[in-house]
Amino acid sequence: FTTTQRVEVPMVLSILFYLALDMEWLPMFITNLSRLLILLAYVLEYFQQTYEGEDRTLQTVLFIIKLLGIEVTSAIMHYDIDKQKRKDFQLRQELDEEIKKTNSVLTYILPEFVRKRVKEGVRYIAEDRGTVSILFCNISEFDRIVATYSPQELTKFLDKTFRKFDELCEKVGMTKVETVGYTYMACAGLIDSENELNSKLANVSHARRAVEMAIGIKNECQRMFLMDGSELEVKIGIHSGEVAAGVVGSHKPQFSLVGDTVNTASRMATTAINSIQISKATYDLLEDTQGLNFKPLIVFVKGKGDMQTYELELNTKDYDSVQLIFNNFLSFRNSFSLSPSKEPIECSRLDLSKVPSISLLTNEPNVSVIDFKKDKQDVNMCSLSLQENDFEKEFRFLTTFRKRMSVFWGLLVYLVVCLLDFFIMLALLLLEEEEKNYANIYLQGSKILLLGVVMVMELKYYSCHWFGWLLQLSFFGVLFFMLVKIRLSYWYSIEVWNISIYYDLLMFSQFSLLFYKHVFWTTALGLFLYWGELAYLGLFENLVFVVIFSSVYMTIIIMSLYYREKLLHILTVSKNQAEADRKKTEELLVNMIPPHVYKNLREENVIVDTLNEVTLMYADIVGFTQWSSDKEPIQIVEMLSKLFDRFDYACKSFGVYKVHTIGDCYVVMGNVDNNNRNPFEECLNMVMFAQRIIEIIEEVNELFEMQLNMRIGMNTGRVIGGVAGSNIVRYDIYGPDVLIANKVESNGIAGKICVSESSKNYLDLCYSNLVEFGFHREIEIPSISQNVKIYTANLIK
Repeated sequence: FTTTQRVEVPMVLSILFYLALDMEWLPMFITNLSRLLILLAYVLEYFQQTYEGEDRTLQTVLFIIKLLGIEVTSAIMHYDIDKQKRKDFQLRQELDEEIKKTNSVLTYILPEFVRKRVKEGVRYIAEDRGTVSILFCNISEFDRIVATYSPQELTKFLDKTFRKFDELCEKVGMTKVETVGYTYMACAGLIDSENELNSKLANVSHARRAVEMAIGIKNECQRMFLMDGSELEVKIGIHSGEVAAGVVGSHKPQFSLVGDTVNTASRMATTAINSIQISKATYDLLEDTQGLNFKPLIVFVKGKGDMQTYELELNTKDYDSVQLIFNNFLSFRNSFSLSPSKEPIECSRLDLSKVPSISLLTNEPNVSVIDFKKDKQDVNMCSLSLQENDFEKEFRFLTTFRKRMSVFWGLLVYLVVCLLDFFIMLALLLLEEEEKNYANIYLQGSKILLLGVVMVMELKYYSCHWFGWLLQLSFFGVLFFMLVKIRLSYWYSIEVWNISIYYDLLMFSQFSLLFYKHVFWTTALGLFLYWGELAYLGLFENLVFVVIFSSVYMTIIIMSLYYREKLLHILTVSKNQAEADRKKTEELLVNMIPPHVYKNLREENVIVDTLNEVTLMYADIVGFTQWSSDKEPIQIVEMLSKLFDRFDYACKSFGVYKVHTIGDCYVVMGNVDNNNRNPFEECLNMVMFAQRIIEIIEEVNELFEMQLNMRIGMNTGRVIGGVAGSNIVRYDIYGPDVLIANKVESNGIAGKICVSESSKNYLDLCYSNLVEFGFHREIEIPSISQNVKIYTANLIK
């Protein structure tokens, strides 16, 4: 290196340390502070040896001002980069957590093997799952329990009970399917679930596991007492056979097992007398009945006639001495002592404040849900085009927003350096006794004025596309002033002029609001002008070195800019994809459960709703059981899915909320949102919705030459809503008025809309000119000691 070149080389270290090395800001700042002190000592020594007299002091001061400007500007850039990296990390963590919470809710609503497809928008899923064993568990005298418990106590009671059942499912290798009111449904033998079982459980037949689940449930119930001190009683039924697993519905997709096997298992539970009853098909699949005592029965089953069944005889005195050939179940039974507990848990004495809330995140793997490898959106990194696509516009706004303060502070530091230059020039001008040279003062003043205007505009117009180009043009103007100044100023040495150019090039690239592709070619143009000016001035002895040195200098700056923009681009794309995925899942979940319930589930809060003046509707497809008796399970799923799709769209059209489906029964609630409710309008909407689904059934009959019909029952009253259990949960409704709606449906007329007297009164009060009524019958509901009058309702055309 020549003498002049030696003082310029250390400038690369400033850029290298601050922009090229990936370190935290504070350690980097301390390291560079030490380096800067050494560099200043070197600079002082260099100018001491190179210049003499007043010129030595002037050139030293001018050079150090520029050098400090570069150091401070580089430090600002590194601080901004480090700050943004921390913010990006925090943003990714927060977004990760949000997506985990959202996905965890979906995890607790749909089984894993259908979850991904439903999330991607698939609304028709039907798969033959082979031979399985289905367990139904019905809580006995549930209507009496509902009448006895407060809404909070009822929800806590069901949550505690179903959580125990969920634990049993995990222990014996069964899959929970759903809970509906007082019914708990589980299945053993589903292919996907079987593949995840440990070897001990996998070697046990699914029928035996279902029986062991039933024994565990009975044992747990012995330890739970109701408000009146009586023991909790349940009726359990098990049947084995072929089923189809599917997702039905579009507005509110719901996982279901469908087939005659499911219906028969349900009948096994309803015909049991507070006992465990299994079908002959299940009995034949047990393989080994050692330790189990069955009593053969002949039971009349609706739709089936007389059936051979078996009742499991449980003798509490012999529970502890039962000898089993399955070590896993021996351990299982011992873990839930099969003799009654000496200190039973009384539901009536539950401390509601101490009952744990629904935990949704305990089973979630601790992995990032953001995939940073996906990069479907693109910003062209090498292009001369001045146009931008939609994503580039969004991306530019993000980058300018992130850089606006660092650009402002960078411009401020540069302005301070220019002002110091200006005052030094002004002082020298005033001290000159010969002809004064005002050209430099005018140039420097114009430069300062331009920077001031740009800084003021940057605060307001930083996000505008045109301002990015105006800022870049201003940098170009500043560089042009500097190139011209060497011809007019005799104050600047070659060292000061070169470092001024390098400072301008740093500002040109690092503090631009344009994309890398535009910064690259505009900076390259500025660099070529610098080289051209050197050649024009005849400084050929420095030209080769300057070309090499400035190329290295700018390569470090431009590459750091490239990788920073590329990383931000990847982060932005990934964030957009993750956010889109979260919104898609959230939209699905808001359809599947009420918005306030979804919010509470995400925050792991207990959900207990007491809703007054709510209209409920039970709609049962008459003739469906007969139609499906000779159909394959997969055909049944297809039929229900297509039919319920149309019902779901009707729900949205009439502003009613689908609660759930139970086989071929469709349950709807008039209340969609707890805010700004109009119970009278909700009741009318339900009647119009009911009329529409009757029309849909008639259209299906005509199209497929079927003979189906709808039996519809409605009631308006008070409803308790909540979520119970810890796995495959759903928002369910309870209460005497729910029972009334169900009874109105079961005692209704096929093809007619039947309403209770309560619903009739609501409609009569505001819409007597739109709906006409006819008395149907009066029914007695002993469990709630109430008589209910039923009316037919017809819309007046």
